[in-house]
Amino acid sequence: MAQEMPQRPCLAADLLERGITHYEEEALDKAIEAFTQVIARDPQCAEAYLWRGLALEEQDRPQEALADYDKAIALAPDWADAYYNRANVRFDLGQLDEALEDYLQCLKLEPAHTLAYHNLGLLYARRGEFRQALAAFDKALALDEDYALAYLNRAETRAALGDRLGAREDRRRAFQLDPSLRQRDEKAEPPPRARQEKARPQEEGEEEDEEDD
Repeated sequence: MAQEMPQRPCLAADLLERGITHYEEEALDKAIEAFTQVIARDPQCAEAYLWRGLALEEQDRPQEALADYDKAIALAPDWADAYYNRANVRFDLGQLDEALEDYLQCLKLEPAHTLAYHNLGLLYARRGEFRQALAAFDKALALDEDYALAYLNRAETRAALGDRLGAREDRRRAFQLDPSLRQRDEKAEPPPRARQEKARPQEEGEEEDEEDD
């Protein structure tokens, strides 16, 4: 998925990459320390704020993560993933109106953001707006026809709308794609976190990896 990344290069790129490595290795304290050092050296580095926000989320520190996403957006207002990540935190905190605004802004900037459509569907379902939820899940599945969790959550939405046949077919497809989903609670899950691949700046000439959800 192509993403609009910050145009300004980070002035502490080596240290940023070290922090990303720590994050990928789940050494979250070291990652946060590295990203904090990047910010001290280059306070305008939007990527450091976004990455530190991801690490803080992993440590269940949502308010601190939210503050970092706010800063990333202030520095890079056209970065779709920053809005997506902030929307996820706001969703978890029950700030549904604000999360809705962020998901919609993310999709305005990146109309092919599959995860944003999926989580938008979860948000609408949480609010009881099932037809809007269905439309959002339809969009996610149009972008990724093998998105198992989207089928499962669309099944719940169809059931809420009285479409038992459609719900049954979506559940069958979800379990066919990912048998492990049978072990999960069938209720809509909290939004999945953006994976680090989505936030990583692309090197010149590097091809974008497809989302792996």
